Amino acid sequence: MADQRTGTARVFVLIASAAVFAAGGVVCFLVLLLGPAIRDGNPVAGAIAYTVLSLATAATAVAFAVRAVDTRRVVLGGCGTLLVGTLLAAGAMVWLLT
Repeated sequence: MADQRTGTARVFVLIASAAVFAAGGVVCFLVLLLGPAIRDGNPVAGAIAYTVLSLATAATAVAFAVRAVDTRRVVLGGCGTLLVGTLLAAGAMVWLLT
C-alpha cells in the first residue's frame, strides 16, 4: 500500500502535468498570435509540435507516477519525464520556427 509521501509525490506530478499541458496551450496561442511577425519557419507546425509533445509528455508522466511503487520512482519517473519532454517540445518548436 502506498504511504502518504508517495501520494503527495503523485499529486505533485499530476499538478505539474496539468501545468505543462496548460503551458502548451498558452505557447500555442502566443505562437499563432505572433506567427505573422515570424518571417522564417513555420509557426503553425511549431505550435502543433509543442502541443502534441507536451500532451504526450504529460500523459506519460502521469502513467509513470500512477504505476510507481515508491516515492523515488514517482519523482524520477514523473518529474524526469516532464523535464525531458518539455525540453524536447521546446527544442522542436524552436527548430520548426527557425
